[in-house]
Amino acid sequence: MLQPQELRNSLAIMINRDFYTWLRNLSVNRNFIEAIPLGEQKQHDQTDMDYALRFFVYRHVKRNIDYEANNDIKHMITDGLKKFCKDKSFNYAGEK
Repeated sequence: MLQPQELRNSLAIMINRDFYTWLRNLSVNRNFIEAIPLGEQKQHDQTDMDYALRFFVYRHVKRNIDYEANNDIKHMITDGLKKFCKDKSFNYAGEK
């Protein structure tokens, strides 16, 4: 069975492969890997990409507008992913 982050990664590939590739490259960055040490299984199920995505979602979330305290975090992350993937003006270089 696929993990939620694996489903989100598949969704990113379908909506915007460039965003997926950009996020993947960030998640395999040596500095990122050293900052968030993950076991082999977590790397295999793409938890590293999920942590990178969560960083950008949290960075751009507007409390009480994008989410409420009682909302399911998984939905917020998925909604953030869709928003980034569909944003034609997403600043890849500036966000990196």
